Formats: sequence, structure tokens, C-alpha cells
Amino acid sequence: MPKTRLLHRYSVSVVTLIALAIVLALGVVAAQWIPWGTKHARVVDGNIRLSKSGERVANFSDTEGNTFAVSLADLWWQSGTQQARGNPPCVTPGKTVRVQLGLLWVANPGGGEHEEIIWLRCK
Repeated sequence: MPKTRLLHRYSVSVVTLIALAIVLALGVVAAQWIPWGTKHARVVDGNIRLSKSGERVANFSDTEGNTFAVSLADLWWQSGTQQARGNPPCVTPGKTVRVQLGLLWVANPGGGEHEEIIWLRCK
């Protein structure tokens, strides 16, 4: 077999391998942006306080001084081995308690995005 034909065969193989590697890398990057599957929340530590009995919104302050209003009515929570949706047992009127919040960025229907509180963990 002539030397030029052998070099041509190897160069085609190398080009094919490089093209496959690029396509594979692009597939991995694209898969990271597909909006399917499990999403992992950003975890924020802080204190939460419910001012008075009957309220369904508590005030949360994180360790950096940011504050959030937290609607407890339909919030998924975990306390020890218990978990449910609704008012967390650790959040009681007049007491400040340490908790963790799970925050997730969600797309708005008209464009843009905002961070949503998706869970609360009692500490």
C-alpha cells in the first residue's frame, strides 16, 4: 500500500474521532440545560419567626442579612424523620428558630425568572 494512501486513511480516522468527541461534548453541555429531571435547590441557612398565631406567612433572615417572606400554607417541610406539606412543626408563634430553606430559580410565564422557596428543613 502506498505511503500517501496509508496517511490519508489515518487522517480520516483522526478527523472522525475528533468530530465524534466534539459532538459528544456538545451533547453533554446541552443535556445540562434541558429542563427535565431532578433539580437541586440552593440551600440557605437562617432564622425564621412567625409573629402570631393564625398567620400563614413567616419572616426569614439568612446569615447574610437577606430577608424573605415565607408562605407556610403549602410549603414542603422536613423535621427529623417527619415530612409533610403545610405548617412546619418547628415554626411556632413568637419563637425564632434555625431552619434551612431550599430555593430554586424558575422561569416566569412572560419571560425572566425568580427564585422560589420550595422546601423548609427544621434544624
